[in-house]
Amino acid sequence: RLRAFVTVPDNPDQTEIYLRKLEQMGQYGELLSCRRKFLLNYFDEEADIYCGNCDVCLTRFEPVDSTEQCRTLLTAVDALGERYGMVYVIDFIRESRSAKIPETQKSLAIYGAGKDTSKEEWVLLVRDLLQQNFLTRTDGQYPVLKLTPRGRAVLEGKEKIMMAKPKERLAIETELVYEPDLLRELKAMRKLVATKENVAAYQVLSDATLVELATYLPEDLDEMRQISGFGEVKVARYGALFGQIIRTYCEANDLTSRIQLRPARRRRLDRRFPEQETDTKRESLRLFEEGLSVKEVADTRNLAESTIEGHLAYFVSTGRLDASRFIDMLRIPSIQQARDNAERPGISAIKEILGDGYSYREIRMALAHLDYKDNREKKYAM
Repeated sequence: RLRAFVTVPDNPDQTEIYLRKLEQMGQYGELLSCRRKFLLNYFDEEADIYCGNCDVCLTRFEPVDSTEQCRTLLTAVDALGERYGMVYVIDFIRESRSAKIPETQKSLAIYGAGKDTSKEEWVLLVRDLLQQNFLTRTDGQYPVLKLTPRGRAVLEGKEKIMMAKPKERLAIETELVYEPDLLRELKAMRKLVATKENVAAYQVLSDATLVELATYLPEDLDEMRQISGFGEVKVARYGALFGQIIRTYCEANDLTSRIQLRPARRRRLDRRFPEQETDTKRESLRLFEEGLSVKEVADTRNLAESTIEGHLAYFVSTGRLDASRFIDMLRIPSIQQARDNAERPGISAIKEILGDGYSYREIRMALAHLDYKDNREKKYAM
């Protein structure tokens, strides 16, 4: 939002500095790590990853050892000779089919090592590595990632990397363990249902939903409604069937419901301050309307694809772009249901419910379309 209140400098020599400042402001607002550390690092002062006092440290995240995941990215930067930018490095470790990776680089052992992690998550990880000084980025129109001495120390096994992770997810992973035998039974039943209904398994219930069922062991339909992915439609259609499997398993293993341990769902946040139209959003729209793909717009502007998607999603939310240019409109009801069932706001929570059958781009554009519909209905109701 800050970009809407800043004027682009007339002096071309100041434009690059201006854009870098805007990027830093955006990064501050999207931080997954300590805000105090970000501010102190900006003034070249050292700080721990976890201050225990800012809103991020106190309410949403806890530090965890992420050395192995980060080593994958740092190794890729090193293997590529520190000659490429963030987008290319991420495409390389994710074995992206859309990226033009030469065969000589595909033969490197690290190629594709990060394909199980989404592009959006890798972008956030790169930002954290930059903030913690494990990576640095050159200036200019095409910035390149380079290792710092701290980054090399990680590759040599001399230093660990601590990253922030959502507290709620930590609670599930560390305090509760799902029942593996029950999960296998639930997956087997899901496969039978999917075959009978001639649909993909994830359209019945997502993996994330099955894991929650095998973790919290809901004993009746009311408790099942508290599970992510179990809205009224799914409860009516599958609640009794999967509930019987859970009850039979619990009786055989002397277990009871753990639903009281499940974190309460959060309501979606209301936007008190509407998102603003800005010059950078208009430029992304202009290029897209000229026929460039989202990736081509991102490459042209040297921005992440997710950033361009956010710009275009804004125009979908205002009705200036049709969502059908990005998503099959028949898929939107499933995304809407997942949004309503998600335990926390945000695209990642919805993606966990829907699984790999839906992309982040589809979810982002569907949410923008739903915002447009909601705002239009409110307007006509007044």
